[in-house]
Amino acid sequence: MYFFVDLHVHSKHSRATSRDLDLEHLSIWARRKGIHVVGTGDFTHPTWRAELQSKLVPAEDGLFRLTPEIEATLFEKDPTLQDVPPTRFFLTAEVNNIFRTQDGLHKIQSILTVPSFEIASQLCEQLAQHGDLFADGRPTLDLSGQQLLEYVISHPQSYLIPSHIWSPWFSLFSPRGGVDNIQDCFGDLSTHIFALDSGISADPLMSRRLSSLDAYTLVAASDAHSPSRLGRKVNRFETTLSYKAIFDAIKEGPGHHFLGTYETHPAAAKYYYDGHRACRECYEPQETLHRKYICAACKKPVTLGVLHQVEQRADRTLTQAEQLAPPFRYILPLEDLLAELLELSPKAKKVQRHYFQLIYRYGPELPLLMERSLDDIDYNELPLFREALARLRQGDIHITPGFDGRPGLIEIFHQDETKQAQQTLFPHSAIPHTARQMTLFDFLAPPAPAPAPHIPQLDLFTPPTPPPQTSLPLPPPEETTPTPSEKPSPVPPSPSSPIPEPPQTEEESWTPSTDSKPLFPSQRNARQIRKAFAKYVLPPAKQLLSPLNIEQRAPVKHWGSPMLIASGPGTGKTYTLTTRIAYLTASRRLHPTHILAFTSTNKSARQMAERLDELVGLYRGVTIGTFHRFCLNLLQDEEYAYRLIGEAERMILMRELSQHQLSSTQQRQYLDKISKYKQKSLLPDQLEDEDDEQFVKLYQAYERTLHQEELYDLEDLLLQSIQLLEQDPSLCHQLQLRFRSIHVDDYQDINEAQYRLLRLLVSPENDLCVAGDADQSIFGFRGGAPTYLRHFEQDFSFAGRPARRFTLWRNYRSPECVIDISQQVIASQSNQHRIIQTSIFSGLSNITYLHTEDEHTEARYIAEQIQQLISPSTEDEVSTETSYTLADIAILYSSNQQLPPIQKELKRQGIPYRIAQPISIPEKLPELRLFLALLRYLSPPHGDWLALYELFSTWPHLSAMTFPQIQALRSQHPHLTPDDCLAHAPEWFALGPKLSQEAKKLRELIRSMRASIQTASAKEFLEQHLSQMEDMLDERWVPGKETRILLYERAAATPFFSDFLQHLLLEEDPDPYIQPAARLSLRSLTAAKGTEYPVVFLPGCEESFIPPSDSPEEEAEHRRLFYVGMTRTKSKLYLSHVKHRQLDGERQSRSPSRYIQEVYDLLDTPDEAEENRQQDIFSIIRTEEP
Repeated sequence: MYFFVDLHVHSKHSRATSRDLDLEHLSIWARRKGIHVVGTGDFTHPTWRAELQSKLVPAEDGLFRLTPEIEATLFEKDPTLQDVPPTRFFLTAEVNNIFRTQDGLHKIQSILTVPSFEIASQLCEQLAQHGDLFADGRPTLDLSGQQLLEYVISHPQSYLIPSHIWSPWFSLFSPRGGVDNIQDCFGDLSTHIFALDSGISADPLMSRRLSSLDAYTLVAASDAHSPSRLGRKVNRFETTLSYKAIFDAIKEGPGHHFLGTYETHPAAAKYYYDGHRACRECYEPQETLHRKYICAACKKPVTLGVLHQVEQRADRTLTQAEQLAPPFRYILPLEDLLAELLELSPKAKKVQRHYFQLIYRYGPELPLLMERSLDDIDYNELPLFREALARLRQGDIHITPGFDGRPGLIEIFHQDETKQAQQTLFPHSAIPHTARQMTLFDFLAPPAPAPAPHIPQLDLFTPPTPPPQTSLPLPPPEETTPTPSEKPSPVPPSPSSPIPEPPQTEEESWTPSTDSKPLFPSQRNARQIRKAFAKYVLPPAKQLLSPLNIEQRAPVKHWGSPMLIASGPGTGKTYTLTTRIAYLTASRRLHPTHILAFTSTNKSARQMAERLDELVGLYRGVTIGTFHRFCLNLLQDEEYAYRLIGEAERMILMRELSQHQLSSTQQRQYLDKISKYKQKSLLPDQLEDEDDEQFVKLYQAYERTLHQEELYDLEDLLLQSIQLLEQDPSLCHQLQLRFRSIHVDDYQDINEAQYRLLRLLVSPENDLCVAGDADQSIFGFRGGAPTYLRHFEQDFSFAGRPARRFTLWRNYRSPECVIDISQQVIASQSNQHRIIQTSIFSGLSNITYLHTEDEHTEARYIAEQIQQLISPSTEDEVSTETSYTLADIAILYSSNQQLPPIQKELKRQGIPYRIAQPISIPEKLPELRLFLALLRYLSPPHGDWLALYELFSTWPHLSAMTFPQIQALRSQHPHLTPDDCLAHAPEWFALGPKLSQEAKKLRELIRSMRASIQTASAKEFLEQHLSQMEDMLDERWVPGKETRILLYERAAATPFFSDFLQHLLLEEDPDPYIQPAARLSLRSLTAAKGTEYPVVFLPGCEESFIPPSDSPEEEAEHRRLFYVGMTRTKSKLYLSHVKHRQLDGERQSRSPSRYIQEVYDLLDTPDEAEENRQQDIFSIIRTEEP
């Protein structure tokens, strides 16, 4: 019997895999591909193994098939499957080994196969002693390769196959933890290894260049992370259909029963050639050696690819290897082939439509690609399809090799060869659409840029030919930016290749719509949008430039290479960035749906959208949001998104996982530590330098629980998105085409995960504009670092397109005296690109310095001064010039310990205030705990377990149901839902009459809320059910009036209930709403970023407050924090410190902050200094009048 076998895939229980990786979807896609036998993957995961046992029944010896009941449901999904033989499964898993020898740390991956569930369970019992099998479908085990193999061979017909042996990461020959030969890994048991998996990054020809591998059969495994990727590498057999026959054929080697493999070309992998992605330098191994491993562009070491590893180990020439290589053929997935013909993404609806038409008409994918007679194929819908198949079978393909994380590209045709077919398919459009319909940010399918030039393949080891020069028009000459002699000169213009612009068509005569829609709309189709756009005429592009100064105009008009807008506080950085987006649309250089803008907060995103609306009347086409919001939408559109949890739920998890042995402070410290590791893209199995074993175990348990409960915390959004894009190059390429221009505000505050995401989104052909100031990098506690801004020109300079730097130095906010002092404070910190600012300020300004006895005197002075500012006396000659409102005044504090005396004094004098802290709304308002638990419970259709525990903890009198009890119940009944638990709580938990009545009230409330979700808007829902809670519960359990106002405001900004909870959890702005409240603002210095006020008070300028410690890293960040605080003022600045302060129950002597001491000479005048010190009141130190 002739059949195909895919040796190994993953399940939905492995990290970064599709939620569709269940047996049903695997069976459907195996039949569509023509694969007869599929490895189950991940049998080591207990939950997946239980699901396998419940859904599979024995078939042939060692093989299994789905139960007849499940098979029947498959036919309902796809009736054509009835004519295809049922898919067979056999038990496989993949494990990571981490072990140390005298040669160092080794990291190996292996495929395990067993013939029965009994043996699988026995083997898992042994492996569980060396690692957490629940943590991941691909568990990491602390045992050597020899120990693992000893466990495996102790069971009959159980085998171990080293997987993707040439991968740059976990693999047998990896340079980052591999071994020199197979004996080094498996020792005396090496004779039990009879097969090797070449992996996606290599093929059998490459492996045959190493003579020590001749004794091993080279097999293939797709290692699929989604069902549609089955068969990208597959084995061909002609033998009896049974587990034993398959492995006997593999042991026998290529020949009579094992017919070889079908392989995707390894050049498509991300680490095939050597090179530097940022510099667009790609070398074959010989050229790398010639260049002594140094990049020709940046003069730094290049990243070595898999082909280089092979060359280093090879003891045969390519010609010799060709004579010994086992039979194999290159294939290209049918989706990818169709995507090339249609010039669309492989997941585009049109591609999928042709895909299913072809397999329904001509049979499964693999036989269609490689075996079916071309004479039988008459597919007029795609004129070049038959020619494409013929070339594929002949190996006539064109290869752009991957290197340094950049995926390669395998194509059939040259660009000009597809024009005829393109005109046939798109008679009314010069360029077809590339964005997938109704998926990622579905708004409008924009026109595609011209495809990149191909690099033809001479042979596997021929270096890529340089792309041909394109005759593209050069951008218009840019204005040079004159600067004063004392200012740094901007970088002189340099030649650069412009980004190709899409041709203008009548269909693209778009104009904006003014109706209100969600931030990332997904319900309006392209035709509706174009119709709305047609009613509006954009303003002339030159009109947008008139309000700008000449330094701001230069970056707005720049096009053709990445650029950095270096800008100090108050220089119009965000306004310039926003104007550039408007200019790109108004000048019709880019369609708005091609533009992506990242902001630091959700409030900043709303403000940018409003400014765009004011400038050009359009912002809905532009995608604007934070990195987290972007990733959430990406994961949801790709159907990878779990439910997002907030800090309250994270605390519950940590408390229960630690079995209540940690204090609240320790729990918070561990959670902060987890967040910091995730911001650095480090998961538990990657913490080589972490000494706290308890933390590592809790981190592992925390990740395992999130995965089991299908939950994400905030940092998972970026991590999962990065993994998704790294593992799906076609999606990554699609996003690069979709967002041809990317803008990033506050670039100085991005962290490593955000930087990695940006590198994935930006190709050398993309436009990139970032704005920031290294002296304002203050979010180190979130992983932010100014390093990325300082290295921008190095990171994003491409061949022929060097990155540019533009400097904004005119300060429109602060007076000269504030600029002088703030520059003096920051001057001691190294920054070779520091911006020397000049104030354009006109008006009365002064700096006031106050030195008081204690914190109560300081607070009283601040409150009295505020009263004078908002109600000036006619005798006060200074104050009568300007009157202020409470909204004009801010008190910026560095420590929460400063708040009590200030709050007390403000209340005593009747001054209303609002505290703004950069924390989420649920954290800020503890009275929301019960109501938010209800909202979280309603998110899944049948309830949420974590939210149920929170409800039992917060609903009056129901705390008897503890987390361990609920977990025990779930383990006894795996298919139990939270709704079931809630419905039967009285009998299962033996509740008395009173508690049973409370549980009934909770059920009724949930039933009522669930009924109105689909019909009511978010605000209507809140109004109805907050009133219902008020009738059912004591007022202490119901949000108060002010909290309700906050919720109503948020609901008005998020009309869809499905988004309401997620928006609350993502909202970490100090003041989430753009309209200022008529109150004094009491803000932490961190929360002051992005704000400005006519009057600013900075109390507590003392050592141990700012900076809080002498550690160099912390001191540097707090120096920048103090700098940011001072530059928030538009007119008046008040600095103060005290001699003594009550802290931690004792009265402590205090000394002025070192930052005050550094600028003391600027603060004091020689004649007044002594008098000011003696009077110890306050002095107006420096006053400037126009």
